[in-house]
Amino acid sequence: MKCKTTYLSILAVLVALASVAQQNPLSNLRKKWIGLSALPVQVDTLSIAPNSFFIEGVPSTSYRLDEVNASLFFLNKPAVDSVFIVY
Repeated sequence: MKCKTTYLSILAVLVALASVAQQNPLSNLRKKWIGLSALPVQVDTLSIAPNSFFIEGVPSTSYRLDEVNASLFFLNKPAVDSVFIVY
């Protein structure tokens, strides 16, 4: 009887852990800071999905993104040393 109670307790803990783990959905969205000391900037080693890239606080007319090679070129470089990108 004690063995059965132990198994049920372990099962209850595993079910509780599994339900907590499912609360954070998986996402391909990446967020990171990049430095602007060397231009052009290699954003990622893979290509970037079209229309999914933006830089916080910088208008899209100030840069050009090569989505296939994931390279970022600034037309008007911001006055900061790093920017926060989301893609």
